[in-house]
Amino acid sequence: MARTEDRLEQMNQLLDHIRANLRNIRRTWGEPSPQYESAVEIMEQALTEHARRLEFGEGELDELMEKLKLEERA
Repeated sequence: MARTEDRLEQMNQLLDHIRANLRNIRRTWGEPSPQYESAVEIMEQALTEHARRLEFGEGELDELMEKLKLEERA
């Protein structure tokens, strides 16, 4: 199993990448668009698969999914 710090760093990098992509898609197509909905689903699947490969537990995975959400900007 990878060291905890390495696992967290990998997941944080992946989350940063996913959030940036989702922000770009939201800005381009809008949040209620089919493109955004599809991207969210794909990104969640990628995050889940990566977390399982790194042997994150279900509780940790739920926490990661919560971090995936984008904050609304005024």
